[in-house]
Amino acid sequence: MADYMKGRHVYYGVPSPARKSIFAQWYKTYKPIIIDEFRTVSKALYSCEQRELHYCAIDLLIKQKKKLGPEDIDFVHWLITSHSWWESVDVFASHLVGELFKDKELRDFTTQQWMASQNIWLQRSCIISQLKYKEDTDLDYLIPLIDATYRSKEFFIQKANGWALRQASKFYAEDVFNYLETKDNWPRVTQREAQKYL
Repeated sequence: MADYMKGRHVYYGVPSPARKSIFAQWYKTYKPIIIDEFRTVSKALYSCEQRELHYCAIDLLIKQKKKLGPEDIDFVHWLITSHSWWESVDVFASHLVGELFKDKELRDFTTQQWMASQNIWLQRSCIISQLKYKEDTDLDYLIPLIDATYRSKEFFIQKANGWALRQASKFYAEDVFNYLETKDNWPRVTQREAQKYL
């Protein structure tokens, strides 16, 4: 498991089905306590060394994401920038950031800061924050982010741009197609992802 993640994390070596079973039993047993203290519990789990405990924190936060508010944006920033790798950041972005960014005032203020940070994981989180929005995807928000980053040499940004456009194309195919036509030097990974459903 560590080799698959290029040695970035320490693992117990517990396979995903077993971990999910353990988490489900733990959550069922201690649910009243966990729900009241889900921020503290998830932060404690995510502060541990082993990646499986990070995954448990992620599962807990997804269950409680509707309880997050603008005051949690610094907490989510900490999650994204701690133990950063694609498999955690992508979940935080599409679930937690996506939920918080429904508040457009918070979204616009945070996006300005995160995009200026030059942290690729914060930037990626902004770009893919609408993956679950479906027909509510805001192209007026997304396209300027891609305009600002499409020349990036960073694979995870190129992939994020393509992924975000691919999801948007399911509902706004003509708009995405026309946008892709405005540039003739898209990174290959961005173009391949974006055109998948067109």
